[in-house]
Amino acid sequence: MKKYIALALLLCMALSSCGVEGAEAEGASAASPEDTRTSVTLAVFGNGYQTLTNAAARFNLSAYASDFRIDVVDYCDGGISMDQAVLRLNSELGAGGGPDMIAFADGRSKSMEIPGIAHLSYMSRGWLEDMSNYLAEDDGLSSENLVNFDALNEFGGVYILGDGFRINTAMVLRERFENRTSWTIQEYLDIEESLETWQSMCYYMNDYYFLENVSGRYSRHAINWEDGSCNFDNSEFTAILEAAGRVKDDNTEDFETVDSFTSAWQRIGTGQLIVSASYISNPSSIKEDEMLSGSKLTYIG
Repeated sequence: MKKYIALALLLCMALSSCGVEGAEAEGASAASPEDTRTSVTLAVFGNGYQTLTNAAARFNLSAYASDFRIDVVDYCDGGISMDQAVLRLNSELGAGGGPDMIAFADGRSKSMEIPGIAHLSYMSRGWLEDMSNYLAEDDGLSSENLVNFDALNEFGGVYILGDGFRINTAMVLRERFENRTSWTIQEYLDIEESLETWQSMCYYMNDYYFLENVSGRYSRHAINWEDGSCNFDNSEFTAILEAAGRVKDDNTEDFETVDSFTSAWQRIGTGQLIVSASYISNPSSIKEDEMLSGSKLTYIG
């Protein structure tokens, strides 16, 4: 039953806003002595969890909280370092205790996992509960309430919830790429070779970022995980390394001067720039990219 609370908390996160302050926010971490509801603990790690704290406070005041309340527990409280906080959490979980819910993302960076408490590692140890059954049995909540349910429903169940998503990708002009979602390194090289002198291949990338993303995908078929063998000594991987060397680390001096500013979106829209690193966190991100470029875009890679 306590695991079901996480689903209700997710809905409260969607409704929560920065306007929840004062006594309401305090109710997420400090219950009054006469509060006899069952405590459901949520572990956080330092500053930056206002959205979660506000959502917990909103839950504690909602109809869902007649029997349960959420108590936010800061494992870094008292100046404890992150390493000490992670050690405490893992020790508690290993001994069969610990919190009921965990904020896996760093509160300050929002999308970054905290080293030492990756949810996949916890799943493999059996420390996380599959919430699929709770969701299926509930009359008020269903998978339709979670817009990113398909992405969350992996590895045989739903072990982690979130109120958003982030897709690291690259935006391109739809007129050139149509509705394609992927391309090969050879296609990239062919386009790069065909560029006019007034065109640039990619932006918001450096050679390290390019190599990390492209070679990471290449590794999926270059490494045989069954026998531990690999194949990087070939012309295709050599072409990836050479292409990375041609990626300009920064060309703002050409297009973003004080006298003549042209954004990456504008250059994509005019065809001057072929591809630009981007990320999508909600449907409005797509519309915003198209509005700034003045053209229909698509995302590739």
